[in-house]
Amino acid sequence: MLLGNLLKSVNDKYEKIPVKGMSSDSRKIKKKYVFFAIKGKKTSGSKFIKEAILKGASAIVVSNKSSVNNCEIPLVKVKDVRKAFSETCSNFYKKKPKNIIAVTGTNGKSSVADFFYNCYNFFLHFLLYLLADLKFLLVFFLDI
Repeated sequence: MLLGNLLKSVNDKYEKIPVKGMSSDSRKIKKKYVFFAIKGKKTSGSKFIKEAILKGASAIVVSNKSSVNNCEIPLVKVKDVRKAFSETCSNFYKKKPKNIIAVTGTNGKSSVADFFYNCYNFFLHFLLYLLADLKFLLVFFLDI
């Protein structure tokens, strides 16, 4: 996939850069990945740009406010790096589930997830058996 297809705010001269993946963690960067230098609470992703370049990043995305200017690879400056990362991921991973169930909190996440998994499987099997019985009745009594 090309960077121009993933990120709308990319400069024309960087549109044709091939992208195989992306990460905001420099340790996970591989060849032809885009590194998103996100500012955190304790440290900034800008500190890990050199590591990302050494690992083969094809482009770096930083904030407009970033002091990083000179870079050996394409440097894309955006207003909000987190939003750009989200947009890029959304465009890169086209197949997304229609519904997502998330369980958050401190205690009981596994229990709740197991409970819902078992309920879902029970009702799914119940529905399949019901449909099978309905088909049997239709075939047997109506001779379809």
